[in-house]
Amino acid sequence: MFITFVTGILYFTWVVTGAAFSLSFMILIIGVPIAILFLLSVQGLALLEGRLVEALLGVRMPRRPLFAQSGMKWLERLKALVTDRHTWLSMLYMVLQMPLGIVYFTVNIVLILLAITFIGAPVLGAIFHDPHIMFSSGWNQPA
Repeated sequence: MFITFVTGILYFTWVVTGAAFSLSFMILIIGVPIAILFLLSVQGLALLEGRLVEALLGVRMPRRPLFAQSGMKWLERLKALVTDRHTWLSMLYMVLQMPLGIVYFTVNIVLILLAITFIGAPVLGAIFHDPHIMFSSGWNQPA
């Protein structure tokens, strides 16, 4: 879950920057090749993420067929790239991974620090003879 924080920030930055860059250059002739390269890079990053999950979990991910068969012309391959559902879902996954990574990281850090606090409070109280946590039944007794 700690890796999700780092990869989420990287993926989010890549998708938002690449999409904005591609869309902003669509008015020029160079916008289409930039968009194609961006979509290909998203597919490559999705493959990389799948391999990372395989390595961390030790479970083989289901394989998906190649988006372009060997007998396709370049225009058909381009159409298959743009209409591929996996590419767009991968972009959505990469955008959502950053907020989820932040939540996972925050929850893990809070739980670890809470555990260290609960372990350390009685130990420090015993060392310095100043208990911070007292369990006593004398709270409601009149003086």
